[in-house]
Amino acid sequence: MQYKNVVTRELLPDFIMSPFFRKPYSTTSLIQLGNLESALKNVEIISCIEFISFISAQCAKISKKSHKKLVVSVFETLTSIHKVPIYKWNVKSVLSTANLFIAYSKRSVDYLRYLSVDEDKIRMIYLGIDLEKFNPQLAKRSDEKLRVLFVGAYARQKGLSILLPAFARLCKKVPDCELWLVISQGGEDEGLVREYSKKFPIKIFHNLKYDELPKIYASCDIFCLPSLDWKKWGMKLWEEQFGFVLIEAMASGLPIVGSDCGSIPEIIGPSNPTVIQGSQDKLFLALLKMALDENFRKRLSKLNRSRSEHFFDIIKQRQKLEKTLLESFE
Repeated sequence: MQYKNVVTRELLPDFIMSPFFRKPYSTTSLIQLGNLESALKNVEIISCIEFISFISAQCAKISKKSHKKLVVSVFETLTSIHKVPIYKWNVKSVLSTANLFIAYSKRSVDYLRYLSVDEDKIRMIYLGIDLEKFNPQLAKRSDEKLRVLFVGAYARQKGLSILLPAFARLCKKVPDCELWLVISQGGEDEGLVREYSKKFPIKIFHNLKYDELPKIYASCDIFCLPSLDWKKWGMKLWEEQFGFVLIEAMASGLPIVGSDCGSIPEIIGPSNPTVIQGSQDKLFLALLKMALDENFRKRLSKLNRSRSEHFFDIIKQRQKLEKTLLESFE
């Protein structure tokens, strides 16, 4: 596919307020873009993300009015946010208008089916990353410390409240170990991390540039993502939907310990240990087994790199997406 006339335009939001997230913009934000219709005047296909978003609903309206094709990329999995009154109209508008849904996981496919989306409109294509950038060959270690890596936020749903006490127990069994935390955003567990870092070997990296991440992965031995479902008002509002950090870790040859939250088991596959979310004991035992068994770690390292090459190579995934779009809109 030849790419021509790639133009970017920054459109100012008309209004921002997120009732569920503190960050200024998310797909739940009450936001529409000014001058969007004029910006899309000369395009044939409109692509947006998620069916709950106010911007997606705006795109659906423009698509219907101007007879343009609408493609919706879907991370969303089995949560209840589509039932929230302020999003119901968005969901109805987008689902009835879109010509194609690109689901980024099998769990997202199941969610679209649950919402009665026509099977002919659904395609599942995993996301990909640069496998040259994230590569086990970057590893150059001059010490024998065992390092557990977490990449995420201080937000409660990322599971640091479970990981920290599990790591504290690990330190008693494996004295020469460290926990590295790469943190991108604030959240409820920031104070908890600060307290544990006074007592245990925890190294914190704040707001690293993306190009700095590959060396961080390559400097560690185990990756851990113990995410938790996030529930509010009796509804599940969030679960781990894909997890770019998981495929970055796999591409870097790291064995992974994950929770059973959302799409984590699907993305990391059956070889990596998956523990019941919220269980400090299960997480500790999984980390301990991996820490004490170097051969197990080496085997998982090879399997994970191979898995990333098979499922998450950005070049292959881009080609699949291009083929899907061409076949769908010939």
